[in-house]
Formats: sequence, structure tokens, C-alpha cells
Amino acid sequence: MTGSASGPRTNETTPPRADRERPDGPDREIEQLRSELEMTRAALAAAEQELLELRDRRSVAMAELERKAYWLERAQIDPDAWMRRRSLFLAFKAFQMLRRLGRRRSGRAR
Repeated sequence: MTGSASGPRTNETTPPRADRERPDGPDREIEQLRSELEMTRAALAAAEQELLELRDRRSVAMAELERKAYWLERAQIDPDAWMRRRSLFLAFKAFQMLRRLGRRRSGRAR
């Protein structure tokens, strides 16, 4: 016997791999993977940029809210206590409705 069951025979030569000879072999796969990697990197960069912009907008909104809360505390105004009064609550709702109506009219005039 010329070879064992666990290994290849010594007098046989292995044929060249067919995928190295084809144009769509490993080189093409590597190029596809590289282009996919570049697309993934671009998507990641876009997501990171969006995250930074979102964080900046959130920081600006939080700073505005903190500024308003500071002045309410300094003037010792408790908005919750004011809204518990029925007359002030109704006046606030009426003011909101007038404000919305004014915005709608000015939006149509533009």
C-alpha cells in the first residue's frame, strides 16, 4: 500500500485550486469585503456624527431649561402651585389657545 487512510498518498499530486484561476476567486471576495468594510466605516462615521449632533442639541436644551428653572427659583415661583388654582389654570389654557390661533394665522399669511 502506498498511503495510509489518514493521510494523502505520496505519489499523487494535488491539482491546482480552481478558484485561484477564476476571476471571481478569493481576490474578488477580498475586494468585496474591503468595499463592504468601507461602507460600514462610512455608516459608522455618519452614526457617530449624528450622535454628536444629538448630544449637542440635548445640551443646549438642558442649559435653557436650567436657566429657566434658576429664574423661577430665584423669584420663588412654584408653577405647580399656580396650576393647582383653577382660575390660573383656565387663564393659562386660554392663553395657549390664543397663541396657537395666532401662529396658525401668521403661518397662513406667509
